[in-house]
Amino acid sequence: MPRMHKTSLGGGLSTRYGTAPRRVYVEILTQLRRRHECPRCRAMAVKRLSVGLWQCRKCGNQFTGGAYTPSTKIGEVSKRSVVASIQSRASPTETQSEIKPSEPSKPKRVRRRKAEQVKEKEETQ
Repeated sequence: MPRMHKTSLGGGLSTRYGTAPRRVYVEILTQLRRRHECPRCRAMAVKRLSVGLWQCRKCGNQFTGGAYTPSTKIGEVSKRSVVASIQSRASPTETQSEIKPSEPSKPKRVRRRKAEQVKEKEETQ
């Protein structure tokens, strides 16, 4: 009887489901099981608790992230935009200092019902 050995993370799927889905499955599992860095203490000790929930085993920091990785590309982009907007508010730029005070706006037009308009016309006649 030959010895059985596991070929890779996707070896348990054998020949089922086709090559493309098996390849995607192996990529996801390798990302999931790779060592990840904690955003707070920078230690390589982050572990996944559940889908999208991660915890650092060193400092105990719990944070949200992607399903299979602690940070996603979209999350990094949004974080950069938030930091940029905060920095722009902290130090006024030339365009913000050149803004003139707005002119007083016109009073808002009050909409009246048609019945009221008809009464007014009758009273004026």
